[in-house]
Amino acid sequence: MQGIWVIGSEGYLGRALKTSLDSPHLRLWCSQHHSPHAPDYFNLAEPDLTPWQDILPQLDWVLICGGRPLLHDCQNHPTQTERVNVAGPLALAQALYRTGVVPVFFSSDYVFAGDQAPYSETAPLRPLNAYGKQKAALEKGLQATLAADAYLLLR
Repeated sequence: MQGIWVIGSEGYLGRALKTSLDSPHLRLWCSQHHSPHAPDYFNLAEPDLTPWQDILPQLDWVLICGGRPLLHDCQNHPTQTERVNVAGPLALAQALYRTGVVPVFFSSDYVFAGDQAPYSETAPLRPLNAYGKQKAALEKGLQATLAADAYLLLR
């Protein structure tokens, strides 16, 4: 039986995945990253797998849906949003890789300029806004630090 952990399970994408993955054929764990005092809190800006050590051996995939995706938020608070959208997820990817768990990341079409759709997987990244630049930095960071078969990136 496969084990899946959804980080960011209270956001738009996370809620949809949590609902669609609710199956007796899967072991499913969920956490959110907005309410630090909640029992299912996971700090995406400063990822620490220690509280989750018991589930790690049962996991095959970690779906990292959390982030700070609002365009104006990324523009107005670049340092804080970069920690949640880039630095923290990169550190999490490396930690998960060391445990043998495959992280799954969700990027955005904001990594492209929007003038030559549809885009292929090999299309050059040309983000026009702060959020797109952060997602492009995450993609490049994953490519630079992990083997291509060590993670999954979806746009």
